[in-house]
Amino acid sequence: IAGTPTAMHYNPATKIFSLTWSRRAGVVGASQIYIPKKRHYPTGFRVSVNGQPVDLEGAWDARRELLSVALPSAGDRFQLEVRPE
Repeated sequence: IAGTPTAMHYNPATKIFSLTWSRRAGVVGASQIYIPKKRHYPTGFRVSVNGQPVDLEGAWDARRELLSVALPSAGDRFQLEVRPE
């Protein structure tokens, strides 16, 4: 995570994963998050950061099940949410 993680939760009933982190001075680059698609999201998923949809084109590495998310330029606290399709 490009920052300091402050909370993480996965609800197995709804399959919603949330991750919250804050910006940390001097830390740059994309955050990389492992999302076990084959296990928890076999029919697909959608991602948002601070309520805004994330375009998975180019951000999702299906072979490694790894999502790369660039930090928004504004704000100091971020919440990523993964939901099933």
